[in-house]
Amino acid sequence: MIVFLIVMGFWEFKWKPQYRPFYENGVGYYQKAKYIQALGEFERAYQIAPNSTDVIMMLGWTNLKLNRFEDARFYFDRVLKIDPRIEEAQMGSAFVALETGRGKVDVKAVNRLLGERRGDPNVRILAAGALVQQGRNFEAADIYRGLL
Repeated sequence: MIVFLIVMGFWEFKWKPQYRPFYENGVGYYQKAKYIQALGEFERAYQIAPNSTDVIMMLGWTNLKLNRFEDARFYFDRVLKIDPRIEEAQMGSAFVALETGRGKVDVKAVNRLLGERRGDPNVRILAAGALVQQGRNFEAADIYRGLL
């Protein structure tokens, strides 16, 4: 039993591949707008840690930047199945709905985010998109003007 525990300890902390270096490389590429390279790094991290919400979410955002909307939708939905409270995944899912015209933007969630992040232009864009979906175009236009 002791040998087994020692071997498991070595596996977990020494031999097992770690996803974090791939994830951090991916974030670096993403921040430099090198989305293809970022996607490759995030996919490597995903192979090691397929249930890590930070990796899955960055796969969603990277695919969104590459206009691969259905892939992005898959990853954001997966994050929300793991933890429905993750706001970044809610925002990503709403952006996919706006970009594709398929799906609705959750107005309550956007309003809550807007209350918490009033200065965040991404949340304001989502709020304007939600208003457009409701046919409230003049209110959406005011938000868009404020972004300029």
